[in-house]
Amino acid sequence: MNELVEKPQADLRPQYKQFSANVDKVASTAKDIAAARAKMGTQQKEFFAKWDEQLAQIKNEDIKARSQSRKDEVNEKLLNIKRSYVDAEQAFKPFMADLRDVQKFLSVDLTTGGVTAIKDTAAKATTHAAPLKVSIGKLADDFKALGVSMSSVTPAPAAPATPEPAK
Repeated sequence: MNELVEKPQADLRPQYKQFSANVDKVASTAKDIAAARAKMGTQQKEFFAKWDEQLAQIKNEDIKARSQSRKDEVNEKLLNIKRSYVDAEQAFKPFMADLRDVQKFLSVDLTTGGVTAIKDTAAKATTHAAPLKVSIGKLADDFKALGVSMSSVTPAPAAPATPEPAK
């Protein structure tokens, strides 16, 4: 969109076609996020049901308490991911609305005047992209934290800092 609005070519049609394809990809990503959140909810229920079954079979109270504590910790990480999914979905809405409006506007007025007239809305869409990037980044970070905490592979220890030579 920014290329089309800020650096329009003599023939606007190829840029508009690329912009429209990109809008469709962004819309697909938004749907994928919603579907992934729903799938995660189902898988979370199944996962914790199995955990509860195993927990019920543990006789040693100390081990049972540790397992329950660990389950609570994992559940909190999953709740953080759910919140991040919701935040990302909410951030997508104004961004997508602006993109779709620009797309519809230019579909009937793909002229230099039309591009000039839509610049403010395009700028607003770019502004709406910032919180979207933040929310998607947080979602990725939450998944990384969960992955590390649930990994069966022990992470490599951090390399020790190299001391600076004495002067």
